[in-house]
Amino acid sequence: MTFAVPSPFRLVHLVEAVSTQEEAGRLARDGCPGWTLIVADRQTGGRGRFDRPWVSEPGNLYATLVLRPDNGQPPPGTSIGLIGLAAGLAVWEAASTLAAGAGLALKWPNDVLLRGAKLSGILVELSGSCILVGFGVNLAHSPRGLPYATSCLADATGQSPTVRDCLDVLLPRLQIRLEGFLTAGFEPMRADYLSRLSGVGETVTVYRDAAKLDRVDGILRGIDDHGRLLLECDGSQETISAGDVVARP
Repeated sequence: MTFAVPSPFRLVHLVEAVSTQEEAGRLARDGCPGWTLIVADRQTGGRGRFDRPWVSEPGNLYATLVLRPDNGQPPPGTSIGLIGLAAGLAVWEAASTLAAGAGLALKWPNDVLLRGAKLSGILVELSGSCILVGFGVNLAHSPRGLPYATSCLADATGQSPTVRDCLDVLLPRLQIRLEGFLTAGFEPMRADYLSRLSGVGETVTVYRDAAKLDRVDGILRGIDDHGRLLLECDGSQETISAGDVVARP
């Protein structure tokens, strides 16, 4: 990749990696500076939440950002898991710039949907004192043969933005949202997140395990202070820490 990224980012470009998440973990353990961004043209072992495989052929964005929070960041009492919601909001904003008016929405906790189909996903993990924020954004093509609908920005625009096009608009928004989260927590961006969240006020099903054996149905009411999903179930409130939200027909 032949372009410079803006400060404070530091780009590490790989033609191929098992996964940018694994490479980021290795670099974090070796002491790489915060805001190091690992981008791979192709992954041979990409993964998402629940260790699901992430199909990673060339043409889409596969990246992981290494963050090294300063002392006192994020503010005391702030759940680290909320950083994924902040990052998902940044991806939504970038995708909306590349495909204005395309029917984009957030799916809890941090997927971006294009007309109801998955456009991107985010994986947040800890590596020592570092936070690894992994991104997969479908630009040129969308994986097939998955148990859910997928999409890519080329479906919305008729042409595929390059990885450079995507990073040009994504990185400034990512810096704003993540620096904002580290210094002030998630609360200042909660309204922005909720206004873009799919399914609020609607009946949904949430599967709480990868095998889809543990499910709960209810009306999606929003999120709590820790980013957990709030469902209204037969007059009571259910709090969901992790799961897959599926719209009811």
